[in-house]
Amino acid sequence: MARLEHLKLILLPESLPRRKRPGFGKAIERVHDQHAAQLTEELQAAIAKQQENQAPEYIDPALILKVQMAGVSHEEDWEGLGITILSKKDNSNLVLFSSSQDLKGFTERINAYGGVKPKGQKHQPYAPFISAIESIDSMDSNDRIGRKLQQEGITTVEGFNDNSSYYLDVELWDLGDRTLRKSKLNKLEGIINKMGGEFLDSYLGPSLTIARVYVNGNVAKQLLQIKDIAEVDLPPTPDIEINEILELDLTQTPPIDEIAAEG
Repeated sequence: MARLEHLKLILLPESLPRRKRPGFGKAIERVHDQHAAQLTEELQAAIAKQQENQAPEYIDPALILKVQMAGVSHEEDWEGLGITILSKKDNSNLVLFSSSQDLKGFTERINAYGGVKPKGQKHQPYAPFISAIESIDSMDSNDRIGRKLQQEGITTVEGFNDNSSYYLDVELWDLGDRTLRKSKLNKLEGIINKMGGEFLDSYLGPSLTIARVYVNGNVAKQLLQIKDIAEVDLPPTPDIEINEILELDLTQTPPIDEIAAEG
């Protein structure tokens, strides 16, 4: 398929730097040993699920976790453990990036919270942080489906028709330096081409890495399995009224009223 100029990426302003909120707060009353056991089980299941589902030829063995918080997001606690917050919604749903080394400190805090309370302390160790975690899960393919696709009725992977073709914007997680993100874009292009799609355009900015692709429904389903992909969505719809204004020439401009003489 020929490359069409009007399908190049139209870029919107990138998000402003995240404003951090304090990580402290009151501990939530829980049965501490049961809650610690729940979080440990969920964490281990999330890791196992990602290791099982990630195809080896895809981009990166990154560990992406989906965490539901109660109350504040405790950003300083996460980042103090070397865990990166990739996305935040309503200050309660977090998407986190980590590695097995980073998780060591996190699991130690869960275990300390679930263990015997040190003598003389009012609360379990790390209680404000660990008690605020409602659940831990892995990102699944449906989590990567963007808002515009959902509005068109594609809310699950099965919503893509294998026999239909789609123009899609594929956004990668904002992880690593420019060189690393450029490498991931190149690998994504190789994956798209190998699967029979077309890599139309890409943009690599300070906090945004995105590609526009043309693929069939089967390829779209496979893209949704890649952990390094944050979102797959339809391209922005042009504002027809603005486009019409931009296309006006001088002969089409409306008449300008005469300026009234000053009294």
